Amino acid sequence: MIELVQLSERNRILSSEEINFLNEIRQKRNESVHLIDTIDKQSANRVLHISRELLAKLDAVSSSSGYEWLERNRYKVIQLLKEGDLKKCQPALDRLKEAWKNRDGAVWLELTDFFEVALTSNPELIVSMFENDEELLDSWLERAGAQLFTDFSGREKERLTRVRSVIISQLKKYIAGTNSRSRREVADKILSVIEESEVREID
Repeated sequence: MIELVQLSERNRILSSEEINFLNEIRQKRNESVHLIDTIDKQSANRVLHISRELLAKLDAVSSSSGYEWLERNRYKVIQLLKEGDLKKCQPALDRLKEAWKNRDGAVWLELTDFFEVALTSNPELIVSMFENDEELLDSWLERAGAQLFTDFSGREKERLTRVRSVIISQLKKYIAGTNSRSRREVADKILSVIEESEVREID
């Protein structure tokens, strides 16, 4: 059971309330070992219901890293991000956030397509992902310009210039329309970095 709790927390797919549910199940199980009639019918039904709900959410979660999951599901994730539906994209955004947090080596560059598509389709996807994690946001902003606008092949300068313009336009549109102060602040920070960034070619 403890492994289930750790898996839930590690993959950030359960709310604090649901984590409490898991711990409640553990407590009921431990009590039932030592005391007769600790688990009544109502408690048993509640535990069964909670277990089913949690297992359904955990079903799609493997023990692999967020990056590995994104790579296995790259095409599907890209298509979802293009649609821009925040609710539908949430599982993918959770994995993208995990992948960025645990990035190693050149993984941050391998994540470029996901960030680019999300920002050009619906900036709120990235804004919401970083909304409550300023430290992680800042770590991404430090590399966002290089990640998004570096032409490694020498053949993408025009495309990346267009991408930059689209992202700026989308961010401005989002900032003007959002009613969330916290998300507007995140979007403002992202916009500032994007506007200061330039497309750079690798010689």
